[in-house]
Amino acid sequence: MAYTEELVSKLSHSVSKETCCRLAMLSAIVKIDGSIHLGAKSAISLELKISNMALSRRIISEFKSLFGLHSEVSLRRINIRGTTQSQILIKSNQLRAVLEKLEVLQAGKLNLGMPKNVIKRTCCKSYFLRGAFMAGGYISQSARTA
Repeated sequence: MAYTEELVSKLSHSVSKETCCRLAMLSAIVKIDGSIHLGAKSAISLELKISNMALSRRIISEFKSLFGLHSEVSLRRINIRGTTQSQILIKSNQLRAVLEKLEVLQAGKLNLGMPKNVIKRTCCKSYFLRGAFMAGGYISQSARTA
């Protein structure tokens, strides 16, 4: 297992009990790995493609516990160029409100900036950075000298 993947798995297993921190982490993940799809009658869906299965399970768990999205969340494994990714597809009537709470959307439009209300506290800022790293970060293991 690659060093980054191992670290993301460990970070996925240890999550704050504070709701605000979990929202900040989820906001970063959705902003980096999320794709919003527009449908008929202003219906929207959210798609996330995640390469780490532990992170996929954490995302599904957070959407269920924070927002009560149960059957609308599905997980599918896909193979892309020899690597396995999971696809999380979220369809819900409440999704627009969820994305506004995460500050991915603001007043119905994409918020490309930082989610100021989500990361007010210092602990939330660190969880936002944690989510950003888990979604798209990379770190190499330092060379060990004997």
